[in-house]
Amino acid sequence: GVKTFNRLFLEWKESRASCSEYDLSQMKSEPLTFSSWFAQLQDADVLEQIILAAFDNLDKLLHESLLHVFDSQGQSLHLIQIGVTISIARTKEETLLLREENLVTKLLSRYAQHHGHDYLQQVLAPILLKLERDNPSLELDPNKLPVGCTEQQLERNKKKLKRYSVLFLEAILASAASVPQPLRLVCSLLRTSAASKFPEVLSKKKVLSAFLFLRFLCPAIIFAEYNGLIKAPSQTRR
Repeated sequence: GVKTFNRLFLEWKESRASCSEYDLSQMKSEPLTFSSWFAQLQDADVLEQIILAAFDNLDKLLHESLLHVFDSQGQSLHLIQIGVTISIARTKEETLLLREENLVTKLLSRYAQHHGHDYLQQVLAPILLKLERDNPSLELDPNKLPVGCTEQQLERNKKKLKRYSVLFLEAILASAASVPQPLRLVCSLLRTSAASKFPEVLSKKKVLSAFLFLRFLCPAIIFAEYNGLIKAPSQTRR
């Protein structure tokens, strides 16, 4: 992670050489220590320029390394705060809040996954395991149902899918007090930032639902095995 961002940092410096206040010759002749490198990296102006330069980069190594470096120094929320400010400022419509794939939404997803793992285990794992045990037929696409399947079977599948969906929603709603503090802080940042750009009341709900469901809960259900919630994927969960 450090090597990746040392390279990125130096490339960014060189791209600004003509207008930079930094002494590039000194940087090249005197290798950066981690503490001096990180002190410059976490500078708000520097970090903002790096995020802007890499905003559309979806490389997994990029966002994971960046978050790992800041998290190791207890500064991940600083990274998220600047990223959120940039992302919402670039959002043209409130319906697009955190809906687009970019560096910041990737950072938010990874941050939520890292700090919310125990929460996912507590809230979602029991229902996912129940799904695995019950192995119900939940298919709603007529083209994927067995030959000869009746409308009655399709209707039963709809009712079962609704029943299991309610289980997930009820568990999530009942777990509000268990949401980890790091995720609560991100929600607060999102609410404040969204309200400053989109004063409408619904903007707060839209940005929070996009973060909690689109970037955290739904991926955890869809890719439950990668989050350690179940041992292997199943046709039922699909």
